[in-house]
Amino acid sequence: MQRGIFSEHLLRYWKGKTLHCIDPWMPFDPPAGLPVKDNVPGQTHEMYYAETLARLRRFGPRAHILRATSKEAAPQFADGALDFVFIDAQHHYAAVKEDLELWYPKVRQGGLLCGHDWLLDYGPPHYGVKKAVLEFVERNGCNLFISKDAETWVIPLH
Repeated sequence: MQRGIFSEHLLRYWKGKTLHCIDPWMPFDPPAGLPVKDNVPGQTHEMYYAETLARLRRFGPRAHILRATSKEAAPQFADGALDFVFIDAQHHYAAVKEDLELWYPKVRQGGLLCGHDWLLDYGPPHYGVKKAVLEFVERNGCNLFISKDAETWVIPLH
């Protein structure tokens, strides 16, 4: 979520009923050896949270903002309840792998499991988005599509 810019874009053009916007807006401790990238102090997170609330206010109940981690938020949704999930949180391998496992069951058949930063790679031993997604696709027998700019990945669920 960070500042709610992409969520605002989705809500402007997507005609769905509710967009669940999930972010803990808090600093995290990266695994040992992983560069502290895109991790900002708590005060900055508070500013981002306030900005998100202000930006999405005009969409009313269509923008459901949930301040939580994936581990806290995923159990609040029934399996198969979501049309799509877009993952763009911590980008190190373990975090992406966990997000995939938590959100995959929540997406309905015919829905989409998607994310951003396909090419972001912190290098061995952490890797990142691409390695976690490729392993997930192979393990679950899913198809995978990559956007033309090689930033966004999409897994249609059949």
